[in-house]
Amino acid sequence: MSFVRLWPLLFSLSIAGVILLYMLKQKRKNEDVPSLALWREVFRDVKAKTPWEKLRKNILMFLQILILILLIFSFLEPLTLFGGREFRNLILVFDTTGSMKGKMGELTKFERGREEIKKLINSTKEGANITIITSGKESKVELSNGRDKNEVIKKIDDLKVTDSSGNIEDSLSLVRSLSNSGEGSEAIFITDKEFSLEDVKGSIYNLAQKGKNASIDLVSYKLEKDNISVVARISNRGAESYEGDFSLYGDDKILEVKSLNLSSGESVNVSFKVADRNISMFKGELSEKDDLMEDNVYYSLVRTEKSQKILLLSEKNIFMEKALATVQGIEVFKVNSLDNYNEKDEYDIYIFDGIVPDSLPTKGNLIFINTPTNDLFTVGEDIEGGEGKVTESNTITENIKNIKFGVRSFKDIQKVSYLKSFLNIGEKEAAFYGEKDGRKLIVLPFKLNDSDIVLKPQFPIMVHNMINYLSLSGILEKGDYIAGEEVEITPNINGENIRIYTPDNEEKVMALRFPMKNYDGTLNTGIYTVKQKVLEEEKEEILAVNFPSQLESDMKEEEEGVTSEGKEEFKIKGGRNLTPILIILSIIILMVEWYIYGKRS
Repeated sequence: MSFVRLWPLLFSLSIAGVILLYMLKQKRKNEDVPSLALWREVFRDVKAKTPWEKLRKNILMFLQILILILLIFSFLEPLTLFGGREFRNLILVFDTTGSMKGKMGELTKFERGREEIKKLINSTKEGANITIITSGKESKVELSNGRDKNEVIKKIDDLKVTDSSGNIEDSLSLVRSLSNSGEGSEAIFITDKEFSLEDVKGSIYNLAQKGKNASIDLVSYKLEKDNISVVARISNRGAESYEGDFSLYGDDKILEVKSLNLSSGESVNVSFKVADRNISMFKGELSEKDDLMEDNVYYSLVRTEKSQKILLLSEKNIFMEKALATVQGIEVFKVNSLDNYNEKDEYDIYIFDGIVPDSLPTKGNLIFINTPTNDLFTVGEDIEGGEGKVTESNTITENIKNIKFGVRSFKDIQKVSYLKSFLNIGEKEAAFYGEKDGRKLIVLPFKLNDSDIVLKPQFPIMVHNMINYLSLSGILEKGDYIAGEEVEITPNINGENIRIYTPDNEEKVMALRFPMKNYDGTLNTGIYTVKQKVLEEEKEEILAVNFPSQLESDMKEEEEGVTSEGKEEFKIKGGRNLTPILIILSIIILMVEWYIYGKRS
């Protein structure tokens, strides 16, 4: 036998109280006797009613104590292990993706599954090795081969559900490796997703259930001349019709409300025109509460484009000038010699075409075209040219993957660790891109005039891609993310460590390094704040994390139950819970006690 909880044993102190009440209970009665000769008989009668003798004869007290004992044991929730399941190696896989926050009555799906598994653990026989795995954005072992039931249950209680998406099938490979290392292993998957166990021995506790749920899939905007055009997409992903209001907020101020009436599976686009062009953030919100509240809010940050200052240091490059003229959002400054170059002037992007100053600028990103050796890389001898082609798919080569061009000759760039090639000439890596000390650079090793690449229709596209890659932004590359998506951080090289504050105001410090590691902590929806101190100035940006509604919000299907590999249903418990039996016995004994009391009265 095992018990779900032990704290009700404190109520056992009440048994002593019942005994004490009966011991202290006194019944005195005056008796008139005609003679003292009867004194001995009266004395024997009084002696028979001493405390311990009274306890021996008082059946009501024993019945009351028995009722207390039965009630205390019922609070302990005793479970018999007779016929209970016996595991040697039990692997528990908990789905911690956003859909597990969906409601099933008063509990969420995750809470419901957690309680059932705790009952299973309490009812299993001793000696099992229990491993706990969480499957969210990625699969992770939370506890390995735990044998102490209290430790296992505490770990289960500590598990957290995220708002991110994930595929529980990704955990199968981890379960296989753990099963192979432990003889007699069996896995139980707690999820609301339907999938195949393949060759894994185990069961799926499927918590999928029909419910009421509408989601905001998108809030997007477009900056227009006199206003901002906003479009929101709302879907009914529940099993029943949805009626409610959609509210659009601008910087926490309500702008407009529209009514919705959606049948199951229906989606609708709602449009707005906002006159205030100074709004920094839009928020969409559904008024009606449903079974999954996390997808009822959507944030969209308004990011204004900043014009990039570009310096073109070139004796004469008409092809580059014309290509740059097609790029929007930039301002080009042309200098034809080092004599006219002022190193004190600061630009966002520097293009050095055949000319490099003795001292490279300390700020801004760089493009080198047919340049000599400099502080960032070494240039070797000229090499005979050939046919050029794209070698890697990335931001620079987007939409130009099929380009082929001829080159008369090119310089041999000595590749260093931070440079990656994106163009080959013949069989040799020729053009490179990379990042060093927080600055991005692109290296083209040939004169544009000595190549027909400038005559290709893809050349302006390549220049556009290069400017996009090098364009300076803030700390963040973008403002809107989906829960679980990694955030690319672009810190200032002269600043301190990056500090990120979650919606719960928890601080995460990221050490300054290059290349900077992406932030992977966007597991819950809300507004995150990113800060960096640069030369006594505190720079601050925010990012919005939204719920992956298209992957985690569906509540139209219902498949609650436990299925094994053959899909036959079985109950997810081992022993028998004795609580109902104990309560019934307590009621029966209470009725007997009242009957005896009534008879004596």
